[in-house]
Amino acid sequence: MILFSFSARAEKLNFFMVESANIVSSIHVDSLSFLQTDSVYFKPVKHKRLKAILLALFLGNFGAHRLYLGTSPKVVVGYSFTLGGIFILPVVDAVMLLTVKDISLFENNQNFFMFKPK
Repeated sequence: MILFSFSARAEKLNFFMVESANIVSSIHVDSLSFLQTDSVYFKPVKHKRLKAILLALFLGNFGAHRLYLGTSPKVVVGYSFTLGGIFILPVVDAVMLLTVKDISLFENNQNFFMFKPK
């Protein structure tokens, strides 16, 4: 019974996908100019500073806040092996996140020390 209901749902989903593909293919491409990748796929993150600070305080020894801010996994491995610089670096990072006005300075920062400029 469960297998039958799953296959029926899959057929409905497949039918919906085929129908929506036909509709989209019939629409002129210029009429879809309102679709922009920045506004459709990438929504701004609310409370990014708060989330980064909480990650730094609770999982900072493993570099979770750095991974959240977009650093490379190498930095996260370094934080994990040194336990966040013996529990010092996450506290320093949390203070830096609290005191700076624009946290975009720390996003995608590939340096081991977050307070070192890009």
